[in-house]
Amino acid sequence: MTRIIFATLFATALLNGTARAAAPTAEQIVQWLPEDQVTEVEEIHPLTLKGGEQAYLASVNFPDAGRNFWAGYVLARPALKEARVLEEFGGQYNGVTPGGGPLALIGSAGSGQGTSEATYSVVVFEGWAAKRLYSISESDNSGNCGYDGGLCEGSQVFLHFVPVIGSGSPYLSVTEVRYSSAGDEDPAPKVTTRSELVRLLESD
Repeated sequence: MTRIIFATLFATALLNGTARAAAPTAEQIVQWLPEDQVTEVEEIHPLTLKGGEQAYLASVNFPDAGRNFWAGYVLARPALKEARVLEEFGGQYNGVTPGGGPLALIGSAGSGQGTSEATYSVVVFEGWAAKRLYSISESDNSGNCGYDGGLCEGSQVFLHFVPVIGSGSPYLSVTEVRYSSAGDEDPAPKVTTRSELVRLLESD
């Protein structure tokens, strides 16, 4: 099968300093993937691997995939002229929030039968391997609730990197909102919130 390249012209490289000249284009990233990988590159973010190697994390679409598998990520390593899909992440989500240096907030999501679920993870990369420093999930069943007394419930999370001067390590601000009701006519839905500041540390 001939390689099909869909490289969006609006793909952006969020670059800095000396890494700017080494940034790959969307076309190069697709060319570095294995043959027959049909991929659209949306955004390109600079990333430092453990050990100092400059790499790039791309948000991508897979136009030939099913509805639960259309989104994902590609890690590109210009020094090797190679790129690989991150198989553990994506699905229906391909957002990237850079955390500076080696840190990135990425995720995975899926839906079906009136429910949806998503997991967000702060990761660092050791070679091709993504190491999770923190993960949290959210869910919603609003498309399959309210019948026969079944509760409509779910949660939503809000995540932000927070620089703390002098701390020696980065932090993540986490706010989780949980909700539950008997449906649209429920006069007293239950809503709770939880917030914390998570110090992002690598375990040995």
